[in-house]
Amino acid sequence: MWNDPIVEEVRQARLKIEAECDFDMEKIYARGLELQKVYSRRLITQPLPSEKKFKEYKYQDSFAETMMVKEERLEAQSTVISSQAPEPVGPYPHARRVGNLLFLSGIGPRERGSKKIPGVELDEQGHIVSYDIAVQCHSVFRNIKYILEEAGSNWHNIVDVTVFLTNMKADFPTFNRVYAEYFKTNQPCRTTVEVNRLPTLIAIELKVIATLD
Repeated sequence: MWNDPIVEEVRQARLKIEAECDFDMEKIYARGLELQKVYSRRLITQPLPSEKKFKEYKYQDSFAETMMVKEERLEAQSTVISSQAPEPVGPYPHARRVGNLLFLSGIGPRERGSKKIPGVELDEQGHIVSYDIAVQCHSVFRNIKYILEEAGSNWHNIVDVTVFLTNMKADFPTFNRVYAEYFKTNQPCRTTVEVNRLPTLIAIELKVIATLD
């Protein structure tokens, strides 16, 4: 985390002030008097002040709170929420950047802004009457492309794929055929497993790891 130059600057300034105050928390707090007031709303887009500026501003909050705000900024930079892929069904991002790697959450075939699942026909009670696994496969791959591109990666950077199917016997041959259409040149590692069911009435979900350019 300390590889970020702005975070390192804050850390060094904090350590120096702690030493100057002989680790007296009341004095340290006093030296931090306008910090959050001045920067809590600006930290997301602007860097923290230099060590010299720490002595020039009147701060309101402690350095611990400053670092918390800074970490929230870094957190926002590391997560990816796609504007095109379907909304997550829980409290998680579409992907997360870690170093030069991009880790995608499980991605299904749903379409953004709609509860309808491509290739799925439901009865009046909401039970599956039929589904087209090929249509779902194409939709999943399309959603993954959206996320990769918005995160600064691309299809050819995929290095690992985990596939979840709800009916291995019936759907694997079609899935494998469609999969081959998308991975003609770049062929990442792959694991395919059968599961009893997936969130929402989907028949396939992919979890992907890719490198960042």
